Amino acid sequence: MSREKKMKANTKTKKKARLAAKERRKMDMRKRERSFLYYAYPPNLIHEVRLYGFKNFGVKDIITMYIASCLLSFAIGMIFKLRIQSMAALAIGEALLIPSVVHNTYKNKYEDRRFADLTIYMKQILRFFKLQNNGVHSRRIGDALKSVRELFREETPMRESIDSAINIIYETYDDKVDVKEKGLAEIEKRYRNDKLSSVHAFLRKAEADGGDIKGSVNLLLKDISLWNKRVNELKNMRTRQRLYIFVTIIGSLLMCPIMMRLAKQVDISSTILVQVSSVLAILLDTLIFLKADKKLAVDLLDNGSDEKSEKKAVTEYYRVLNYNEKKELKNSLLLSIIPLCIVVYGAAKSDKVYLFAGLVVMCVTMTQHIIGHKLAIKIVKREIEKQFSNWLLELALLMQSNNVHVSIFLTINDDTPAILKPELEKLRDAITEDPNSNKPFLDFFKEFDLPEVSSAMKMIYSISNGTGADKADQIEDIVDSNIQAMDRAQQIINEDSLSGLDTLFWMPFLTAGGLIFCYLMVYLIAFLQIAAQAVQ
Repeated sequence: MSREKKMKANTKTKKKARLAAKERRKMDMRKRERSFLYYAYPPNLIHEVRLYGFKNFGVKDIITMYIASCLLSFAIGMIFKLRIQSMAALAIGEALLIPSVVHNTYKNKYEDRRFADLTIYMKQILRFFKLQNNGVHSRRIGDALKSVRELFREETPMRESIDSAINIIYETYDDKVDVKEKGLAEIEKRYRNDKLSSVHAFLRKAEADGGDIKGSVNLLLKDISLWNKRVNELKNMRTRQRLYIFVTIIGSLLMCPIMMRLAKQVDISSTILVQVSSVLAILLDTLIFLKADKKLAVDLLDNGSDEKSEKKAVTEYYRVLNYNEKKELKNSLLLSIIPLCIVVYGAAKSDKVYLFAGLVVMCVTMTQHIIGHKLAIKIVKREIEKQFSNWLLELALLMQSNNVHVSIFLTINDDTPAILKPELEKLRDAITEDPNSNKPFLDFFKEFDLPEVSSAMKMIYSISNGTGADKADQIEDIVDSNIQAMDRAQQIINEDSLSGLDTLFWMPFLTAGGLIFCYLMVYLIAFLQIAAQAVQ
């Protein structure tokens, strides 16, 4: 290659690196929480929407949005018999709130595209990687990346990420740097997701260790398919929830103008209280929809995995291991002294308020150690369930060319999940002392009552103790069962994540009830005036 061509290639590489860094900064900006007033300023809305990759969004779209907002306000004003001044106030209020709804719409489109791209990438790179039986061994990941990159258009973030990864893998000549890990990290920076990290860790391990990987790849593909199905179901649930809240708002608001027209001989629509309360109720319902819409417009790739949660899980793990019930009970009794004094004071003074309050607080302080212990166990169990399947997949790959004990030893390294490492180290030490004992396998996370983990460890022991002829099939069965169990648990978590929307679902009825109450008050005043005039 000539010097001029090398300079052009380096310039192109640097340009792509700058673009990747710029994209990461954009991603961080997209995660910021903004108020509706921020998006009400048109340049801010244009800037944010363009960050999501919709470069054609501009002034024309803003003008169209405001025209639609005014027409909507006019139509609602006609239904509620609003005056021009009230319509103008409503239009201004809607113009402040609707830009946030527009922003959330584009955010959902962006997240859908990211989710689709990541799913295609993970499935296809595993398939390409599995099919590569020939070629240069040290370039298998790079070859798979080259095959996958052709599935994405030039301007897409995924294509740019893959190009950055390929450039690092093929253009870095530093023995101190793991080019595969560094290259794949470029993709992980833009698409932060546990599944992606697991796939990349598997690819690096498989390339380093070799062996038959078809069974492990099939399990990973099944796990990704379940995750894809689970996220799509979550998207559908969110869409339904958004629709339910929208229908609730429309239905509750329509009751109000019907109530306004019940008494044909009395027109209350022109009174100031009716005008103001109608505008406020409509704006409040728009705000409720915006709140729900914002809650439903989330990162589909975010699975709550971060260093803080991992460190917290490890801290809680040691807290559970070192739990001393007698000592904790003693601390709870000490904490209960003050509420006990309040109870005694309430009993002596016959004051039911002090007596009841003291008893409630004392119940909490007396049981705080039990509640804290159960909460710690729950945090640790969730982290174990997230990491255990990945460890089993790594173990399955290693068992292609090693016995069970050696495979377990090889999984203990710097990349081992922090929550699994202490138990794996204890397992390793116990196996070293007595290789034929089943106790180390039975004691694996025994304090946390995890049936899937216990069943898997028993099966691993039986493989280590048997002939091992079908050990690959047996370990794949273990991983498959664990993946299915995790999928069911995650489905429950997804459903629980939408439970907070129940309050927003019922709130439009409260605003409608308040508005109808105002109408009835005005009706009452009007009828009293009519009655007074009739008496005169």
